[in-house]
Amino acid sequence: MGSIIIFGSVNVDLVSRVTRIARPGETVLSASYDIYFGGKGANQAVAAARAARAAGGFVAMAGAIGQDAFGNDCAANFTAAGVDVSALQRTTERTGVAFISVDDTAENAITVASGANLRISAEAVPEALVLSASTAIFQMEVPLVETLAFAQRLPDDATVVFNFAPADESADPAVLTAMLDRTDIFVVNEHEAEVAGRLAGGADGLAELARRFGVQLVVTLGAAGVDLYSPDGARQHFEAPKVAVVDTTGAGDLFTGTLATRVDEGMSLSEAVAAAAHAASIACTRPGAQVDVFAEA
Repeated sequence: MGSIIIFGSVNVDLVSRVTRIARPGETVLSASYDIYFGGKGANQAVAAARAARAAGGFVAMAGAIGQDAFGNDCAANFTAAGVDVSALQRTTERTGVAFISVDDTAENAITVASGANLRISAEAVPEALVLSASTAIFQMEVPLVETLAFAQRLPDDATVVFNFAPADESADPAVLTAMLDRTDIFVVNEHEAEVAGRLAGGADGLAELARRFGVQLVVTLGAAGVDLYSPDGARQHFEAPKVAVVDTTGAGDLFTGTLATRVDEGMSLSEAVAAAAHAASIACTRPGAQVDVFAEA
């Protein structure tokens, strides 16, 4: 396999278990909370590194953290997971934090304080690391203009995997369209696909979105599985393994990181989607956003 680089967010997750998600104006008590490493970019980087472990792949994280204890812990966590940190940027802003509530049905509600993630710089990533990338992964928890700037620095033959999550209704349509023009594999859920299609010129439906931008469109459907739309609009469906769900936090990120890694290793996209869906299903049976589902492999 080649070299995978993730450009995106780094957070610490503060997770509480509740009987139900609080409604507006309501306080819901939790007995305690847990601290996990998170951030969509970080989750995808750790998943990619663990998925690539058997093949000895190289995975690097280009993100921004604070000069604080959480930042130090995040950097150490990357190193322990086998993620290269030479492109990890230190800023004067605090490391990002996500506040997560998980209810008795394993649904979650998440508030993210972005902090250092908003200070990430595409230009600060070393040129040699950018030019060595065979695959790059992006999400929506850092400024989209920086995401596009980084994508445009990549080699022409690098595979771009863009996860439009969380969907941003305020995204600049011109910047989003330019990013989609550089994207090879576009990973979304149904809501994210609808928002992206509307912002990027009003694409009518999933097949039209795939055709308009010439992307492989991967639509995650939770327990209902995954749909894959090719650039000609053809659809292929993949069932998700049935599991006893404990926590869905980070499962989508593990899906994206695994998908990108398997494609980088040379799997067909269909094989990679199936492998990623299997890994994400296992992740839902365990708590936390950075579950190592490849430890037994």
